Amino acid sequence: LPAGAKRLAFDGSAAVDLSGLGAGAVVLLAPSADVYLAQAGDLLAKLDDSGATVYLAHPEGQVGYRLTLRDEPHFQAWLDEPRPGQVRIIQRQDGFELQTNVGKLAGVDPNGPTVPLRGGQADLATLRRGLGKLKERFTVTPDVCFVPSFGTELSKVAAAMSADYAEAGKPIFDELCLVYPRPSPRDH
Repeated sequence: LPAGAKRLAFDGSAAVDLSGLGAGAVVLLAPSADVYLAQAGDLLAKLDDSGATVYLAHPEGQVGYRLTLRDEPHFQAWLDEPRPGQVRIIQRQDGFELQTNVGKLAGVDPNGPTVPLRGGQADLATLRRGLGKLKERFTVTPDVCFVPSFGTELSKVAAAMSADYAEAGKPIFDELCLVYPRPSPRDH
């Protein structure tokens, strides 16, 4: 966990104390198990705009994943960058789809996810192997973006981020990005 981080427990309500946050602040976002990405859009936008360094807490351990937050326009700009890779994990209700700027990593079903659920649970071991294959192909790609469906619980997103680690302290990709839904101004 990041030393000296301000822990933000988030239960999905709008009332979160963000006082004192700004560039240089370090925040550990610790969502309740039943908080969906769609519920966190406003909070993530405020954290993104604050310039704070944001970590997402893993639901089962004392681990936090440092995030680069990207709303949809910033994600599109990232996709448009002229460099190889643009590795992303589309987190769906039926599993994970691994995509790059040259296509989708195939799975058992060409029309389904690259890594389907196994026994109703996320198959993080297979996801980790898929990320390893992509890192072998795109050796200089520094980051991977997690693009969960907006109906995915943040705790499941954090659990999936553990697949970026083959062992403690050794990520496959050095940077993790989370694509989030920024509420439109008319939503306020």
